[in-house]
Amino acid sequence: MKRAHGSTNSRPSDGAADLDHVSRHCLTCHDGSAARSVISDSTWAATGHQEGHAVGTSYRAMQRRVGLQLRPESEIPAEIRLPDGRIGCGTCHSPYSRLPKLLQLPLSSSALCRACHDL
Repeated sequence: MKRAHGSTNSRPSDGAADLDHVSRHCLTCHDGSAARSVISDSTWAATGHQEGHAVGTSYRAMQRRVGLQLRPESEIPAEIRLPDGRIGCGTCHSPYSRLPKLLQLPLSSSALCRACHDL
């Protein structure tokens, strides 16, 4: 697989071992050592959201939470990846994206949010 958005020989922070390989790669820099941290309250969470998106959490487990209104996995667009059924950095971001913040889908009309959330 080609590399994009820079490459590194660094290793991710402790606690990243249970994450998918894309998320672990992101955390080699986005643990605060070289780029803005995405770690919040010792839980892997994407920044920029009021409550955060728990990276490494099972999508099905999140579907059971009241108020999230998550779509069935079968309705999620192909761009939205759930490695091993879990939310990862690559669920919303792609190092190959030309969109701002390397998003998989645009934020206009809440396209990215609506990919998973039935708003």
